[in-house]
Amino acid sequence: VGFYSINGLIKKTPLTKINRLTIIGLAVLFFSYSVLDQRKFLFQTNPEMVSRTIYGDNPFPESLVIADYVKEHSAPADKIAILGSEPQILFYADRISASKHILTYYLMGNHPHALIMQKEAMAEIELAKPPILINVVIPTSWLFQKDSKSMLFHWLDGFVSRNYKLAGVVEIQDINTTNYYWGKNITKFVPRGENFVQIYQRKQSS
Repeated sequence: VGFYSINGLIKKTPLTKINRLTIIGLAVLFFSYSVLDQRKFLFQTNPEMVSRTIYGDNPFPESLVIADYVKEHSAPADKIAILGSEPQILFYADRISASKHILTYYLMGNHPHALIMQKEAMAEIELAKPPILINVVIPTSWLFQKDSKSMLFHWLDGFVSRNYKLAGVVEIQDINTTNYYWGKNITKFVPRGENFVQIYQRKQSS
């Protein structure tokens, strides 16, 4: 808004009458006011709360913790399966996706290729045999539609039960509270809604 106002002033006033220092001063004034007005958000709020303020309960802060687990329980060359649109986990963990479909929004879309894309993702994950599979049970990570195909989820139930064991659950209870359940503590997890992430580890016999 500040620069727009100055631009309007320049258009209305002959350049010979405009002092360059005045223009710079006005720009600094407007910029300083903007920074001052948002000082709490910019300088006093921690990164996690900034993320929550902008993105709500999407699992961005939790992605760092999940990525640490992935790094500790997989090799650098391993491919990781993420069922959900959370590619930042791959970035933080420095791992490659088991499927080229790293954004699952498109797999839920109402278009002719949705089912084909689901089948591709299923085949790629089965072939890669990822040591870790992450299932994101958060609606905003999928953007389900009324006519979304459900083949992927029917396949996932059987594929996971045969080949994986639950290693951890990350529950975003609200924008201020995240609960982490690992190992034996998983039994304490009681779903309060669809807002959690399951971390599965491949069974040694699979």
